[in-house]
Amino acid sequence: PTQRMAGYGTSVAGDYSEFLGCWLYGTKPLEYRITRGDTGALHYVQLQRAGRLSGVLEPHGDWLQAELSLDDNRDQPTGTIRVSFDKAEGTLVSNFKAKGKNEWSKDTIARKSQRTVNSSYVLDADGICRLPGFVTASAASAASRVIHAFVMLNMGSDVITQITGNRFEVFLLGVKSEPFLEFAKHHALGQEVLAFLEELRQKLSDAAFANGGRLSEDIVALVGASEMQAPHVDLKLGQVQVITALTATPSTLVFDPAASKPSLKDAFEMIVSEIYANMVPVCGDFEPGDAVQVRDGIVHAGPKSEDQRGQPPRTVVFATYSTHAMEHYNVDSQYKFWDWAFFFEVPAEMAYRRLFDTHHFTKERGMNVTPWVYFEGVRQEACKKLCTTEGLDDDEVMRLVHEWRYGSGPDRGPDDLRQPTQADGSHS
Repeated sequence: PTQRMAGYGTSVAGDYSEFLGCWLYGTKPLEYRITRGDTGALHYVQLQRAGRLSGVLEPHGDWLQAELSLDDNRDQPTGTIRVSFDKAEGTLVSNFKAKGKNEWSKDTIARKSQRTVNSSYVLDADGICRLPGFVTASAASAASRVIHAFVMLNMGSDVITQITGNRFEVFLLGVKSEPFLEFAKHHALGQEVLAFLEELRQKLSDAAFANGGRLSEDIVALVGASEMQAPHVDLKLGQVQVITALTATPSTLVFDPAASKPSLKDAFEMIVSEIYANMVPVCGDFEPGDAVQVRDGIVHAGPKSEDQRGQPPRTVVFATYSTHAMEHYNVDSQYKFWDWAFFFEVPAEMAYRRLFDTHHFTKERGMNVTPWVYFEGVRQEACKKLCTTEGLDDDEVMRLVHEWRYGSGPDRGPDDLRQPTQADGSHS
């Protein structure tokens, strides 16, 4: 392939603009993307099941060539990619050479996708992107009424799930969406709602595409918000949340981007009141049809929103996309501000103080934050006592923290550490 490729006429001395874009290959098809960074460098990016594969392309004769590695494992290259532009066909030809191998793969021919990037959907440097008028406002309002009717009809059934902050979760699209879609088909506003869901899915897909990600198939409505959620952070590398308003509502809260960023140690020791004091709205007015994107690693929480007489309760649509391959959203990737106390490296007294402060502070403000619901049996009982009982002596704290982390039995230790059950979700 090397000799044949040399005749393709790659413009290695030019600005490489012919390489830029999304390229499709194979019958499925699969895709990769070549973008230009802030410094002018060209980046090869491909989403694979193992994660986001990327590298910086540099000239090598008639080729642009990059050493590729996964974003979360930069020290372990997987191999090398080379690409060349065929002027006659308007295609890219590529070969891959795995790490430790001497031979290049056969030619792979890719054609440029006609899909374009909407620059207004690209995340800002702070990991947030505000999208006023993301979808049609009137259709969003109609959808909120149908969703609310569905919730009221199914209250107490297993078709809807109550999650933190007194929110009800309704799957609109994806694996659990059949009950709602069947209801919508027979509703007077059904056709309008189904058309809205298609518009929303396409816009969400465009936002994912603009940031090199892939949309999860699960799209969920969250109805009600009589309590503010506990601040939390999503740990799934490359995951982005998109929250779309169907009713006029306060926006999602984030840890103040203008505040000084605490060190990891400071964050662990920050008292609960400081965390809440630094939570600010991610944007101003959040009207029907508006949306906001929030990248992984940003502390955020759903706000409290009082119901208005004659109007549906706060209703937002929650979706995620990821630059790592992920078919469904996994709530286990969420990390709440007390979770760090669960790990055995944290002294027992510090863990007790965080759990007690969490429950005491939020209870004083009328919020129902109950960390123990994420555990079962003796671990749940121990966690509840740590959260609710003031003035425990050192020996009792040591015993309860041990039971919370490892279960019953003095011989149990770090090897028996089990993560919280995450019994209910905490979408924003």
